[in-house]
Amino acid sequence: MKVLFYHSSVFLDHHMGVLLDEAISLHNQGHEIYFAYCNNLLNTCFSNPKGEKKVCISCKSCTKHALKRLPSQCHIINLKRYKTAYTTQSFQYTSIRDIKLLQYKNVNIGLGAVSSYITHTRNNEPIIDEECKNYFDYILNDLCNLTDSLESCITSINPDLVCIFNGRLGDDRPMYDLCINKNIEIRCYEVIGGINEEFYKMYYTNCMPHNIKANFELINNLWKETDKTEQEKIEIGKQFFYNRRKGIPTNDKVYIKDQRKGLLPKNWDTTKINIAIFNTSEDEYSSIGDEFDSLQIFPSQLEGIRQMLKMTEDKKNIHFYLRIHPNLANIPYAYHKELYKLPQTYSNITVIPATDPVSTYDLMEQASKIVVFGSTMGVESAFWGKPVILLAAAFYYSKNLCYIPDTSQDLYNYLTCELSPKNNLEAIKWGYYFMYRNSANKCKNIDFNRSTMLLFGRTIITPHFLTMLGSYKLYAIYSSIRRKIFCSTKSIFKEIPTKGI
Repeated sequence: MKVLFYHSSVFLDHHMGVLLDEAISLHNQGHEIYFAYCNNLLNTCFSNPKGEKKVCISCKSCTKHALKRLPSQCHIINLKRYKTAYTTQSFQYTSIRDIKLLQYKNVNIGLGAVSSYITHTRNNEPIIDEECKNYFDYILNDLCNLTDSLESCITSINPDLVCIFNGRLGDDRPMYDLCINKNIEIRCYEVIGGINEEFYKMYYTNCMPHNIKANFELINNLWKETDKTEQEKIEIGKQFFYNRRKGIPTNDKVYIKDQRKGLLPKNWDTTKINIAIFNTSEDEYSSIGDEFDSLQIFPSQLEGIRQMLKMTEDKKNIHFYLRIHPNLANIPYAYHKELYKLPQTYSNITVIPATDPVSTYDLMEQASKIVVFGSTMGVESAFWGKPVILLAAAFYYSKNLCYIPDTSQDLYNYLTCELSPKNNLEAIKWGYYFMYRNSANKCKNIDFNRSTMLLFGRTIITPHFLTMLGSYKLYAIYSSIRRKIFCSTKSIFKEIPTKGI
């Protein structure tokens, strides 16, 4: 079987490490391996969004060094070999929503460009002025050029299988869409763990890791495995929720370390029906794709909260407490800042700032019901026996776990009527999925883990697979010195435009 791997930048370090590890594994199984890399075909990429010359030169050198880890029988593909004549286009758009819809050869270049941009800036609604349009026009044309080259590469090699990492970002989206359009099997790799533990790899076939249906299938398949009893799986699943509540890292950073256990808002009134709203970092889900967009009940979380407050403002026995996600603490954009203005218009809400020491878990425990827009607190609250109302897409999107309104009347009823908690076994299955670790999915050939080290007064992340004389620390020092020596400040953009609504 011909297997084509593609990755844009070695600076997405554990991404590259996972793909190298898999390439060697598939080679050892007897498959013919092709590994395509950018080599400055892209002038900008996720690792180099401003198009800095020194970053590109350093990336090319490190990539070639990393690819030496592949067996000599593997084919190393410089994508510039497949560069075709491309005429720069002018794109028509006036908003970020317009950009998301832009396609080239049935490839979602707009969605890829927006995904990379929002990940860098966390700006959901950039102001499309001349500076911003120049930036996006350049990125979009870069992705068109990449699409042409990848298409030519696929046609030449005619692979049976293509392997990439994730697929969401602009660098990878063209390869994903081309394979789907051409009915070529594609695997999108991901990692779990990595926080106070090693990384574990996993992959999704013909879909991205954000696919809700695929994740449910994965969860159900894991639950059906027979190497553990159901009671053992239940105990492992419960541990996820215990760890989260204790502030033990579980696939994500700990957000409650600055909160005070037992602390509730000062105006907490036990005589009322208190509804806790846990919002989420809206930017994390704003550029994933149609599936997540189609499951949003409201255009935005802010609008959803306003509608709930308005439809229940005559119910004086109901009060809402909005716990703003700690991950939004320093976000200067309207989707965060406007939340604090809600009490100016509505008397039935208290807003708890992102940095407030009020305890998330005590708030959840004391609330009558929970409203979420996809936050992990949805599945966590369901586990702890709370009725949960889900108003947006989530990996745990299921009416067996949450109340999901089909109409505004449904939502009104859920907010105003008494609700019973759902069976928390569905939540425990998710906990088992989050805690599941299969040693077979650790690195076999390439150490795709990474460490942090202090170098020249700053902390840097160092991938283990980039080594010199067997030492990744020595290679990190060499690479940093080389980049300092090559001190060119030439770049396509001085800054990424971040002016937002």
